[in-house]
Parts: sequence; C-alpha cells; structure tokens
Amino acid sequence: MSEPFSIPLLPYPRKLARGQGSLNVRKLAALFVAPEATELEWHAAEDLAQDVTSWGLVSLRPERGGVLAGSAGAPATEPAVWLAVAGRDALPLWAAEGQGTQSGAQAGGEQENLAQQGPEAYRIRVGQHGILVLGASPAGVFCGVQTLLQLLASAEVGRSGNLPALEITDWPSYPDRGVMLDISRGRVPRLEDLLGLVDVLARLKINHLELYTEHTFRSRQHPAIGQDAGGLSAADLSALDRYARAHHVELVPNLQSFGHQHEILKLPQYAHLAESDDLWTLTPMEEGTYELLDQLYAELLPAFASKRFNVDCDETFDLGKGRSAGLAEQIGLGRVYMRHIQRLHELVSGKYGHQMMMWGDIVLHHRDLVPELPKDILLLNWIYEAAPRYEQVEPFAEAGVTQWVCPGTSSWNSLFPRLENALNNIRQFLADGRQVGAKGCLNTDWGDGGHYNLPGLSFYPHAYFAAEAWNPGALERDAFERAYGALAFGDDGEAWMKAHRALGEAVVYEDLYRMNGSQTCDLFFKPQDDDVFESVGEESVAKALDLAGQALDAVAGRVPAAGTGAAAPQVEDARTADGAGVQAGQAGQTRREGPHPVLFNARQQRLVRREVVLAGRQIQFAMERWKVVQVLKQGKPAGGGFVAAAARHLAQVSQALAEEFAALWRARSQEPGLAPLLERMAAVQKELRGE
Repeated sequence: MSEPFSIPLLPYPRKLARGQGSLNVRKLAALFVAPEATELEWHAAEDLAQDVTSWGLVSLRPERGGVLAGSAGAPATEPAVWLAVAGRDALPLWAAEGQGTQSGAQAGGEQENLAQQGPEAYRIRVGQHGILVLGASPAGVFCGVQTLLQLLASAEVGRSGNLPALEITDWPSYPDRGVMLDISRGRVPRLEDLLGLVDVLARLKINHLELYTEHTFRSRQHPAIGQDAGGLSAADLSALDRYARAHHVELVPNLQSFGHQHEILKLPQYAHLAESDDLWTLTPMEEGTYELLDQLYAELLPAFASKRFNVDCDETFDLGKGRSAGLAEQIGLGRVYMRHIQRLHELVSGKYGHQMMMWGDIVLHHRDLVPELPKDILLLNWIYEAAPRYEQVEPFAEAGVTQWVCPGTSSWNSLFPRLENALNNIRQFLADGRQVGAKGCLNTDWGDGGHYNLPGLSFYPHAYFAAEAWNPGALERDAFERAYGALAFGDDGEAWMKAHRALGEAVVYEDLYRMNGSQTCDLFFKPQDDDVFESVGEESVAKALDLAGQALDAVAGRVPAAGTGAAAPQVEDARTADGAGVQAGQAGQTRREGPHPVLFNARQQRLVRREVVLAGRQIQFAMERWKVVQVLKQGKPAGGGFVAAAARHLAQVSQALAEEFAALWRARSQEPGLAPLLERMAAVQKELRGE
C-alpha cells in the first residue's frame, strides 16, 4: 500500500487517524516529563527539545510536570507536550478518552491496550491543547518521540507551524530488530562513527546492534591478536554500550568462535589450535581452543550490559578434514560440530550466564541434530539472495528452536548496494520468518574483500529493513523512498533517491550481476588480464555508464566539495544539526522550514552525500576502464596515440578517486585496512600507465 498521510514517517505507523483542526506547534509552551520518569525518558525529552529548538520551530526545555495536566485536574492554559507511561502517570485532561482527569489508576485501560502490543508500543495524540506521547513503557515513550520528531520535521509543519490533529497507535511486528556490522574484514570504525550509527538506528527504531568480530577485539591477555588490524578495546565497547542503552539499543557482544579464524591461527603462538593447514577453523581436538575462548570471553563480556552473546560458528569449511577427521569418521561430522557447540554452551550459558546466539547454516546441513541443540540457543538463520520463498525457516520452526531471520544490505562485493536484491531479500525473508513465528530479525552488513563498500550507502537498506520489521508492507518502494529521502536528505531527498535507484540498477545490469555481488568491483580492482573483462559485454557497460551519469547529474551541486566535512571526526549526536542552529533557534533568530533530515546529523549528511557521489564516479571509472582494456587487448600499442592518452587519463582519475576514498575512509574508520585497498588501486594506475 502507499502511505495515506502526507507527512513522511519511517517506519510507518500501524494506525493513524486524522482528527479535525490542527495544533500550531510554535505556540507550544512547555515539554512536561512525568515525575516518575526514568533517566532514559529525560534523555528522549532532551533530544526532542534540542532538535525542535535547533530548527527554529519552537524553543522547548524539558521540565518535571506535576500530574502533567496540573494538580486538581485543572486543564493546561497553554498547549504543551507531555511524555508519559500508561498506567504509571496521570494524563492531561484533554487527552482523556472520557471526561475529567485520568488518574494513573483510571488510565489502566490505556496501559492494558498498549501493553498487549509489547513494551515499545506507544500512542500519540495531537489536539488543540497539545501533544501527548504515551508509551507502554519508557521504551514506548522513546519510540513515540522518534515518530513525533518526524512529524515535526516535515515541510508541512515547517512552513505553517500547524500539525494536523491526529492519533497514532503503533507497535512493532518483530520485537527484536537488529543490525550487524562487520568490523573484521579490513574496516574497523572509529568509536565516534559507531556512536553516530547508534543515533541513526535509534531514529529508525532499531533496537539491537552487533559488531561482527574475528580478531579486532583488543585483548589485554592476548595483545598479539589483531595488533596490526586496529580494533576496539573493552573500554571502547563499554562506552558504546552505555551510549546505545541511552538510545534504547541493545549492544550485543559478538565473537567468532569456530571458523573464520585465519587472522588468529596464522600467528605462530596460536597455530597449534588450527584444525588444518588451511588455518581456518579452531580444532575441537585441542583443549587449548576452549582455554583461549574462555579467556577472551572473560575480557569481552563484562563490557556489555546485554545478557545475549553471539558466538557465530558459521562456515567451518575444514572441520573434519584435519585433526578431527578420525572423530568425524567415527561419530559423523555433524556430531563433531555439535560437540563444539555444547562446549561453548557450557561456557556461555553455564559459566557466564548469557543466552547463546549462533549462525544456523551448519545445523541446516545436519537437520537430524537440530532437536539436540540446547533449548535456550537462539539460531540466526541467514541468506542474502532474493527468493520467492525461504523454506529454510521451516526446519527450525518444526523443531521448536528459537530463530531470527537474517537478510542483508547487499552492499558488499559491489561498488553500490544491489538495492533490488536487498529489498526483496529483506521483505520476503522477514515475511516467511513471521509466518513461522521467528522472534527477531537481524540485517547484516558485511565487508568481504577488504570492506571497500562505503558505510553510508547501507543506510538505505537498513531503513527499508526497519520499515518492514516494524510494520510490514505498509510502504511500497516509491512511498518508502519519499519518506527515506526526506528524513535522510531533507528537501534534496528526491534527487538523492534518483541517484540511489540509478546506481543500484547500474551495478547489476545484465552481465554486471553476479551471485553475492557485482562485477563492477572486479572491473574496478582486478588486473586487465582477468576473465571479467571478457565476461562483461559492451551493452552492459554502456547502460551502467548511462545510469551512473544519470545519478551524478541528479545530485550535481548537492554535495560539499572534496576536502570538506571529512576532517578528524567529532562526537556528534544525530539530535544536533549544528551548533549554530541550536543557538539561533534558542535566540529565536532563525527559522528553517523542513523537511529536516532527522536521520543524519550535519557531518553524517556530508559524508553520505560524498559516498554516493564517489560510488557513481567509481562505477564510471570501472566502465571506462573496460573500454580501454578492450582496445588494448586488440593489440593497440600502449605507449602512444589516443588509447595511451585515454589510459593515462584514467590513471589520473583513479588517483583522484583513491584520494577521495582515503579521505572518506579516515573520516569514519581506523587507519589499518586502508593501505591494502590503496595498493590495489595503485596497481591499476600503474597498469594504465603501461608500467
């Protein structure tokens, strides 16, 4: 369906009813927080006040509000905003469903109705007397504030100051809605950028975040692990955890505990723990495996408030082919795997008191063993390619195992996310999981091949995931893009959505499509004698060039010049557009009409816009390189003439792209991991110069 309401909202609410008349929000006189409010409710109130003040819409400051409507049931004389928890707080007179003041006890009906939909359920009422945000719990108040901010950020409200009278009742389809970010394939984000990621996810009502970790946890007991890769310490993770909790996001520890161990096992002091010479999987035949994991867990887990822990354990390719081969022959490969899982469960659940989460791919290959899994394990059921139906949700459901469905952003192995694939994967996988009772969903953002995919490009699929996980099917793609465009890019939203669509189509057009990626990155990085220059045809190249050109034309003049906005990162909350705007709004000197891009702060906006433009230019370069390589393969001399000049020009273009890539990398990420990608770009430049 398409959205029936003119103001862009994301996720779109379950129920929205228009009333008669409107409220002039510029006349709001107060922002009341209930006497029993928690610290997190005050945080939400401060966010709300900060944003609307920075926009010059109205100057508000949170204050404790008696019984909200005034003691003795007197109605408020001026319109105000009230934040309240149903059943705990008295409600303002005008918001009562009947006549008279609703006491906390009398508001029990509100509590009962909202509580049935879970702790994040909320109701917003807008009338001539003000705005009520009523949550089933403090988490519901927080979710309601996010929707209210989107209402107030709209162009309609910014122009006239009038917010239509309405009532929203809303709750999520999936109680757990998460994002998992890969920090182990080359790119480790700066802590400041992770704080900014939490801001964006919270605005989208995402309530779960994981950082996929192989060797990038900075262990004091094992300092050699990942010492040249960058990483996050327990102190870093603890700071991020506190920030996430303040935004109602559960930061869940994640540490790979079986396969994907090459970066550890290649170190001489850990090589004896390898299953085989592939140095890929920890061997279950060595007690030292469990001693190492126990020591890492003991350092990692105290940094988090969460009592969940993802041990991963996917893709154990060489298990049963090395030191455990004899055992696998005796009891079967599946039971070798299961024995390791049971040992981990003894640590995670028995010793540390956490619920164990793990990927479900290996278990799916040994379905007869599914009933033997510990009953409290949470299985993460992943697949990343679009499909008309995902039957793999059924075995876990039939066995009564708790599962989450895990689609992906389709941003890795590509110069731009494969948006059509991502949207179909997200929509259908979540729908099939919902049908069999999956308890949660996790959108994955991987970094295969060195994590050259640009982080800001994943926000589009994350936003779509948030919409589908909260209220499935409420927004068709056009409606989703209108909402995301306005909330992420403000009045430039339409242009940036045109660019996203064009680039998303360019990377998968005909020959450029490949499973789990796009050949655009191959044309960008690989040497000219690679088979990709034969497998991609001229029509696909021409179409991709056209689409990239359309994208760049759509956003021409809408991005800061290179060199701005990518300085050393600062801690900025998405609630602050910019410091000058806050001061101007408080002084009443500046009023900026919406739509205000509430998803991104000013720095995030600059970076995302530059990342989109860089992706378009990278696609153009890859296609132009294909054209030059075709001529060179026909035996044209590389040392002179038009072809050589074109190749030298492309080398210069590649150098400029590398410089912009490095600037954007350093703005978001730690330095390690950048050099290998720049070396690959430099090799292409050398080849183009004929050296």
